[in-house]
Amino acid sequence: MKVTAVGGWPGDNARAVAQIVRDTCEELPHLPELPERGAGGEMIGRAMAVVSRVASDFAVTTVPTGWQLTSGRGRDLARADSYWAQDLDTLEEVFDGYVGELKLQMTGPFTLAASVEDRAGEKLVRDHGAVAEMVGAVRETWRVLRADVQRRIPGARLLMQVDEPLLADVLAARVKTGSGLRSYRAMEASVVTEMLRNVRDGQ
Repeated sequence: MKVTAVGGWPGDNARAVAQIVRDTCEELPHLPELPERGAGGEMIGRAMAVVSRVASDFAVTTVPTGWQLTSGRGRDLARADSYWAQDLDTLEEVFDGYVGELKLQMTGPFTLAASVEDRAGEKLVRDHGAVAEMVGAVRETWRVLRADVQRRIPGARLLMQVDEPLLADVLAARVKTGSGLRSYRAMEASVVTEMLRNVRDGQ
């Protein structure tokens, strides 16, 4: 049995948490997320920071309802970038010389599409073409992130975890519109499965 963890960790000290992960999840450690750092540290902003680096059309900014597409990468994404830089530098330091499996996790394309708004205030999931573009961007993001971590920790055998807490809502048409009065149409399970395979095969 291998011990690992999922989801966010409490606190905002990246080095302390990384050391705990290495000490307690010896056979399958992972890169932890620290959502208590605020916007850009939680799962949506964190993922969009790296996605928008490979696909500039997915630059976002914070709004009262969460994250929304915007014209360019601003200070919200700059803050998220700094969290990523801190996390990856810390990972490289704490796992120096490490040989073995190492898990990376990031929010998947369907949860992102069900969470991020377009400029009209509607979730991206309303446009299945935009969802397909998100799938392609996430696939490329995984490739870039994997290469970066592999360069930093050559002995790591990387496992990639795609987090999709809102996937069931996308499939069951439970994602509410901006007005909250109705829901967006469901995506077909066969289409979603093929898109997820696309992300997996790109890792």
